[in-house]
Amino acid sequence: MQASPGPDCGFTTPSRTSTNSKFIVDVPLSTKREKLLRGTPTRFRLPPVRRLMKSAPNIHHRFYLARDHIEPFAQIVSFKRSEDRPSLSNRYRPELEETYLQQCFVLQGRLGQGDFGEVVSVRSKDDGKLYAVKSSLDIYRNSADRREKLQEVQKHEMLPPHPNLIHFVKAWEERGRLYIQTELCSQSLDDMARERHEIPEPEIWYYLIDSLMVTQMHFVF
Repeated sequence: MQASPGPDCGFTTPSRTSTNSKFIVDVPLSTKREKLLRGTPTRFRLPPVRRLMKSAPNIHHRFYLARDHIEPFAQIVSFKRSEDRPSLSNRYRPELEETYLQQCFVLQGRLGQGDFGEVVSVRSKDDGKLYAVKSSLDIYRNSADRREKLQEVQKHEMLPPHPNLIHFVKAWEERGRLYIQTELCSQSLDDMARERHEIPEPEIWYYLIDSLMVTQMHFVF
């Protein structure tokens, strides 16, 4: 290589001279895109990688997951020892189309409904008493969802009886839904507050003390 003077520039511009050396090859410059288009030798070329795509779970797969946790007949849900567990009513006939709730109770009315369940007032055909039955709106999604819902039953059974607590009667599951039977209260504090806009302060203290006594005696946090 030798430098040749540039025109009126104060510096020189390098110029390329030919060479007879067989070891020097003039390789044209190329971009990365051109290299990618040329590709790699076949023996070094890797198979194309499949592109991962986000998609919803297969509907049929989800359906069968739920079906695995659907009991066609009513069965007691309890975490107690077998000798202490409650039993289903003798009126129940699994071969009938009606559910256990329809066979053994007379519906009185709906008490309330939320995002996950509803509570109805029923009269037992066995003893003629009024009870409240809470049922889930949706069937179990999977085994984890079932375990989470059954924890409510376990918590009820862990609490010793107390006059200031709602009495838990029993729970059962049928066709993928959980049912919890408790005593029926005449009204809730929320209902009373809606009906009576002005509650005397001594009465409010009375309800507060009752709630605190339950919390202290049973360590409900």
